[in-house]
Amino acid sequence: MLKCINTDYEVKTMSIIGGLNEVADVKILVLYILNYAGKSLKRENLIDIAMEAGSVAYFDLVQAIDELLMTGPIDIVGKDAPDDLRITQLGRQMLSMFEKNLPYTVRRKNQTALLS
Repeated sequence: MLKCINTDYEVKTMSIIGGLNEVADVKILVLYILNYAGKSLKRENLIDIAMEAGSVAYFDLVQAIDELLMTGPIDIVGKDAPDDLRITQLGRQMLSMFEKNLPYTVRRKNQTALLS
């Protein structure tokens, strides 16, 4: 018979070396990308940009987007475009308070990904 000896552990997030490992930081990154895009982005484009920069885990990113949609810092452009996301005024206020928490390298990589 097999027994598990140590089952008191919890998987919190996938770590990205040199990247963002907390969902709160990933939320700021989502706001950053939407703000600096200067326009709405399709959900898949937003994910592609963040993933291209290599600074965030996919599941953390999806969780951050969903939580931001539920709480108001980002919203859907309209019923005709259910995948188009934009930053709201609340999101801009949050970004202005926390943008500097994003490491410079993460900001730079995402700016480059936005331009490509």
